Amino acid sequence: MKYILFGLILHLAFSVSANDDKAIVTQASNNFNKKLIALEQVESKCRESAIVLPADTFKSVSLSKEDKITALSYYFIKSTTECSSEAVKELLVASAVLSSLDEAYEVAAINSNKLIINSFKLLLEDEIEFNKIDKATREKLSKIHVLTKPFDPIRSAEVLGIH
Repeated sequence: MKYILFGLILHLAFSVSANDDKAIVTQASNNFNKKLIALEQVESKCRESAIVLPADTFKSVSLSKEDKITALSYYFIKSTTECSSEAVKELLVASAVLSSLDEAYEVAAINSNKLIINSFKLLLEDEIEFNKIDKATREKLSKIHVLTKPFDPIRSAEVLGIH
């Protein structure tokens, strides 16, 4: 750790040029754009890999129609966010770096981050509803492997008879 800190101090002591600052901002902007494209590609792959849940998905669990909808909603947003989580983390870091280097990017970074953060907010909202289902049932649901993979919620709801 002390070597990293020493290296950082040396780096800061010798980096002073305005041209270097522009180059750093340009590099950070390029990195942000690459991470954004990478996230779009990952999300596209997640959508393409989405399955339709089989009609017997909930056969091992006794659920009301409302609880099935709650579970479906929760596992949909959870599997979707988990599918792209690494790319999201990389984009958020690139966004933070870019906005810290140049105030001109700060508003754009905040707005793009809000879109990402909204998905996590939805997950939290769905998790609150999901946690209202009794614990034993939630544990059984957590063992249904097919719910951990991206799936098409509309077509799955139709197949499950909960549309």
